[in-house]
Amino acid sequence: MLPSTGIVGPVASAQPKPRAPRRSSAEIRRLLLEAAQALFERQGYQLTTTAQIIERAGVDAPTLYRHFASKAELFEVAILSALRDFLDQHFAHWRSVPPGTEDVEALTRRFVVGFFDALESHKESFRLLVSATHEEGVLGDLARSISRQFTEGLVAMSEAVLGEAEAQGYRGIKSPDSTTAASLGMVLSVVLFGDWVFPPGERPSREEQIDELVAMMMHGYMHRPG
Repeated sequence: MLPSTGIVGPVASAQPKPRAPRRSSAEIRRLLLEAAQALFERQGYQLTTTAQIIERAGVDAPTLYRHFASKAELFEVAILSALRDFLDQHFAHWRSVPPGTEDVEALTRRFVVGFFDALESHKESFRLLVSATHEEGVLGDLARSISRQFTEGLVAMSEAVLGEAEAQGYRGIKSPDSTTAASLGMVLSVVLFGDWVFPPGERPSREEQIDELVAMMMHGYMHRPG
């Protein structure tokens, strides 16, 4: 009798692991931007490395560099995407209704909420950019580039403000650029520099801040000499 081998049946061949579904280029770009935004906001531009972004996004280095040439470019796109999303959504809604037909306070509140939340989600990154605007080097260049692109958005918003104001019968706006800058400046200062303007531990709630910003803008629009 042949000795037993202990094998009771044929050896099963190893089954190959199913491949993970191939991710689209758009999905990979989204993952990279989300990873970068989270890391930049939590630990700043200088302390964030591409290796950390790659690990958090679940991709490899060649994949990152197929989408973004450098960490600086990724930072610029990540920050600007928040502003562009806000501006695009605001303008899309603004242009979806005929001029002069929407309630001004509702339109103003939509603007304040969108801009407030865009800044709040990336507050530390925007603070860094403000402080770096006059610096030399990569970060200073980034801050100036982002500032220029932000200003381009302001020009478009100024034109929209003037058109809506005329359609609603408000003739007191002599400088739409200044009106837009003042409105944006109020939101910027409250969100980015709230630690300076509110006493420690006494910052109002988000809703209270937004209500007051809307009220300030509404009174500024509605109680001007013609």
